[in-house]
Amino acid sequence: MTELAFFEDAIAHHFKPLTWTRPVYEMRCGIFTIRKKFERLYGRPADRLYARPHLTLALAERTGLPVNLHPSDGMVLLINGRWLPPPDLAQRIPLDGAEQVWVDEAGIVVAARLTAARLRSLSAVMLGEDLHADPNPLHEVPTETIAAELLAWPWDLVAHNAAQIRADAAFYPLGLVQGNVHERAVLLAPEHLFIAEGATIAPHVVLDATHGPIVIEEGAVVMANTVIEGPAVVGAHSRVKIGAKIYEGTTIGPVCKVGGEVEESIFQAYSNKQHDGFLGHSVIGEWCNLGAHTTNSDLKNNYSRVRVWSNGRFVDTGQQFVGCFMGDHTKTGIGLLVNTGSVYGVACNLYGATMPPKFVPSFSWGSGSQLVEYRLEQALETAARVMARRNKTLTQAEADLLTYVFAATREERRYAAVVEPET
Repeated sequence: MTELAFFEDAIAHHFKPLTWTRPVYEMRCGIFTIRKKFERLYGRPADRLYARPHLTLALAERTGLPVNLHPSDGMVLLINGRWLPPPDLAQRIPLDGAEQVWVDEAGIVVAARLTAARLRSLSAVMLGEDLHADPNPLHEVPTETIAAELLAWPWDLVAHNAAQIRADAAFYPLGLVQGNVHERAVLLAPEHLFIAEGATIAPHVVLDATHGPIVIEEGAVVMANTVIEGPAVVGAHSRVKIGAKIYEGTTIGPVCKVGGEVEESIFQAYSNKQHDGFLGHSVIGEWCNLGAHTTNSDLKNNYSRVRVWSNGRFVDTGQQFVGCFMGDHTKTGIGLLVNTGSVYGVACNLYGATMPPKFVPSFSWGSGSQLVEYRLEQALETAARVMARRNKTLTQAEADLLTYVFAATREERRYAAVVEPET
């Protein structure tokens, strides 16, 4: 039987800081992560994963799958982790068959079905780059050009999120209400709603699925006077706080607490924005906490296109609405104002009345532009404490991953004039 595997290519670097701590295919877009979309369409779980070397141990621990290890024999279907799959995926690219490579119109490898022997001739840790090498190591394999939607930047996750919620909702029995829904809750277009067993919908909640499906997953709680406009999803065991306003295109991943006003944004998982304040057109990683009245801008005052810092330069997004992108374990204090198109790295701690720079490197601490390096040992202590509150453990593999990110982003902090702490 052909194995199912996922790989990253060089463009995964565009998604930092979100992809400092995960492969691009573990990013959420719509209801599911990209990997989970393929697994559902093929009707089976992945067999192995390929990712950048520093992710190997933590990813293997999280998923229980072999990472950067080749099979001994058989066939493997490799999927580019930036690809948003079409509904007819299994018909367009069958899991089983002879060796074949599929590329998009720009020649980027979208998928490749290869023998284990040929796969072993490629470098496990640089698989994505190998597949695009010149000369092409797959030149002997038949190649077909197909239309494919490949994500290229973090704001693409936001741009596609509403449509992906609609697509992913097809895997739910829409129209089924299994949870505890108060008699004074209002369900508009209930045929486009799914409320899982164990979910709770409080009085005076409005779930408006008129313009798109709403999925409320197992154990989720939507508190009184909340309004949710579809397409939207509230992940398993998440809590939407009293009076929240959740607009279309919003994904609240599992075990999050969200309040205030949120529009077209993605919470990966295990993150909190419990209080009032606006969040729009943004992607929030895991283990983040936004303090009360933290508010971001997603539109410039002159209505021009937003530029975002990525890998040492500002990139024109081509879009008018762009919020912020926040790496794992980052925290904001009360009343923090977040500029349009801001990028905050992994394990930052930001507070005060002065707006931080649009790019804040990982492991930065402070107010406005007065930033100092967040000591690694303190960051690890905080991460362990926060994770324990959700009955999770900062394992050695996870601590080693954060340690790697700390070292890998040292030059970014120097470039941004983040002050090293006194010894």
